[in-house]
Amino acid sequence: MEDEEMERKVQQYLHRKGFRLTELALQEERNRLSTTSLSDVSLSRPDNDPARYYDGYNKLRSWAYNSLDQYKHELLRVLYPAFIHCFMDLVSEGHTLEARAFFLKFREDHELMHSRDLQKLEGTLSPLHLEEMDLARSLRENKFRIKLCEYSYELLLQYLQKTQALVMLGIINERIIFEVSAGQPSLISDDADVVALVGTSKDLAKQINQKEVHWGLLEDSVEERMEKALSDSDRAEAESKDADAEDNNKKKSSEGGKQGGPLNKKLKKDKLVGATGKNTKSETSMISAAPRVKPELTLPATPVEVEQSILEDLRNRAQLNNLALPSVSFYTFLNTHNGLNCSSISNDGSMVVGGFSDSSVKVSPFR
Repeated sequence: MEDEEMERKVQQYLHRKGFRLTELALQEERNRLSTTSLSDVSLSRPDNDPARYYDGYNKLRSWAYNSLDQYKHELLRVLYPAFIHCFMDLVSEGHTLEARAFFLKFREDHELMHSRDLQKLEGTLSPLHLEEMDLARSLRENKFRIKLCEYSYELLLQYLQKTQALVMLGIINERIIFEVSAGQPSLISDDADVVALVGTSKDLAKQINQKEVHWGLLEDSVEERMEKALSDSDRAEAESKDADAEDNNKKKSSEGGKQGGPLNKKLKKDKLVGATGKNTKSETSMISAAPRVKPELTLPATPVEVEQSILEDLRNRAQLNNLALPSVSFYTFLNTHNGLNCSSISNDGSMVVGGFSDSSVKVSPFR
């Protein structure tokens, strides 16, 4: 009695939280364990019988193709994930011949939308191939996300419950995430993104973010040689200007003793302007300064004409300082100061739209 009470509470909890597939799987498992008649035992297939995958998928396929036209295109979305995982389960269990026959029997159903993946999986003949193939590992580690309307989702649950399709129920419950929306079924033209493979591994993003990024100029690059040449020329020019200015100041000071105060004020003003100019140059050098990174690989020799072209471009580039800031044309999403909440790109890749925290929406063309 205590076990039955516990099972009833668990089922009520799953029903209250909306875990319909888990609730259905628990109910089917309980019904299977409670069945003790000899006829059911004699008719049941062993757990390692490869025919259970063929029968389960074939029945699900027939039901989906014979469903109402209004919901058929949504229910057919379940077939590709079911087909892929039935095939990989057969291979992983060592049923190579049965897996091959199953693949050839139903591959035409998915040739139009998934031909590239099918070509890669066609050569999978052993469990070792599943471990070595990147596509197979990705399919095993991630789940499919499928969008269905509420009524299509209910039809699928009713089918799984009435037919007691335990194999299909296990695959769907383990390998598919459903996004159920209220209202009518989505249009057939929207099928581009209604079936997608989404990652469930949290370590992938962490591994990418843990890689150290080295910013800066490579040592002994064309840019570095150009900066050294410019700094040397600027230093020589500044020294010559300082020498000329010092000579002029001496002449003016000697004349200032005769002419009086107004000339002394002018000399002070010239000194102030000179100091400001030096500060501007120092700010420019600080802005342009970049860390140096030692190349891990030997850089190939740059042809002379290419290097001359690069040097010419570097000579003609605008010098940045506090009086000459970059153009607003360089403004990107990286400069939104955490004001960008979401963004999306059009299907043809020609437009990008961003939603901002001030409730504004900005559309920008890529072309």
